[in-house]
Amino acid sequence: MLNLKSLFPDQAKFQKSLRDFYAHRNDFVRQSILDNGIQFISQNRLFDNNIEFYIIVESGSLDDPDDKEGIAHFLEHLLVDPELNHEFEQRGGNIENLATSFTTVRFSGKIPNTHENQSFLADVFKKFLTGERISEITFDKEKKRILNEIGIQADNSGTHALTLLGQAFRAGRADPNIMGNRDIVRNVKISDLQSYLDKHFSGPNIYIAMTGKFDHQEMHNKLNTALSTVPSHTVSKRDPLVFVPGDYRNENTHLMQLYFHFCFPSPAHNPAKSALYSMAYGYLLHKVTHGLVFGNDLCYHTESRPILPLGSPGYLSFTGNLMPEDGSRVIPETRDIITTLIEDGIDIDTFNIIKSLQLQEYQNQKFWRKGHSAESLAFNLIYNGSVHPFGEEENKLLDIRPEDVQKFLIEETLSHAPAIITYGDSSKMGSYEEFAGPIQDALARQNQPKAKL
Repeated sequence: MLNLKSLFPDQAKFQKSLRDFYAHRNDFVRQSILDNGIQFISQNRLFDNNIEFYIIVESGSLDDPDDKEGIAHFLEHLLVDPELNHEFEQRGGNIENLATSFTTVRFSGKIPNTHENQSFLADVFKKFLTGERISEITFDKEKKRILNEIGIQADNSGTHALTLLGQAFRAGRADPNIMGNRDIVRNVKISDLQSYLDKHFSGPNIYIAMTGKFDHQEMHNKLNTALSTVPSHTVSKRDPLVFVPGDYRNENTHLMQLYFHFCFPSPAHNPAKSALYSMAYGYLLHKVTHGLVFGNDLCYHTESRPILPLGSPGYLSFTGNLMPEDGSRVIPETRDIITTLIEDGIDIDTFNIIKSLQLQEYQNQKFWRKGHSAESLAFNLIYNGSVHPFGEEENKLLDIRPEDVQKFLIEETLSHAPAIITYGDSSKMGSYEEFAGPIQDALARQNQPKAKL
């Protein structure tokens, strides 16, 4: 059996050489802007026989008109029809994702790399971004399908509980109803969808990422020609969220479970701190999940919802559900996790677990994915403005210390007054002051300014 250690006795030097080699993969990443403002990024993979693509339109359900929630999601259903899936399959490819989020509409897939398929993709992108596939027939079919989805969603108390997050914001939208409701969808017209398309599907609001063995400039020219009819106006940005701390109880004694959110304001996204964001919020979620779910079997489920809009503040929410009779435990146990972090610092074992998981993700990208995925390229372009070498991002992560995570969480998030939002029977759940007061006291003992509750 080949022994790599015998071939490379200096393992530290060998590992550094590997990191440097994979960092140089970014030499194959190219960026350009089409004539109408669409941002295009690609990575030339010398030994890849497929083209992988990822398109992001940086508008989503948060940009729905106030009286027409669900428009972005409805439009997404019509931009790609079943016939296109069949066309991809005939060419040996597939559509991997078509989705609407609060802030984006996304379309991705993969197809064998031939000159014919490159031209095919350019035409697909054109029809997706201009709405050429929208028709009365598909409109009526998708309306029925979405109404059915809404019927399923209406029976999901967890989904309804999630929409209540918006109560903690005075301006802007926190969690819109992505699908909308039955009345809105029944009354939607094709002209409503066309208005959203015309306003938001504009060049400066669109990002296209591709990977594969092709010349970036040649692909740029193909896209520039095919997408020339996409408009180029500047899309106005949505209103920033204005967080309002407080206690928001939505009593429903008929529910079998109690849903809760502990919500804190969060700073605006800063590309230079991406690794720190990921470490800090990953650490806090891990502590909450293991403390409330695995540690004492209190909650069925918890999750973190960090929303960090580019250039404006967002929020961090811990959400979960439990039996109403256990409601008296959730406030003190969550509060104790937070006050322990403030007063005792970061648990080094958990810190090392989170850092190891983050580093493993970089390793997966470097060794198994042969570089950035198209999705990674697209989101890096939106949130960071460019793609940094793997080695550079990895070194940022390696340099993060436990005290950096603690300082970030305290100063940027936990030092602010929170909001508590519940849905269900919260009669046994403690008060807002029982949660927020001890956290503020712990901050004061660490010479941190107290927030006004």
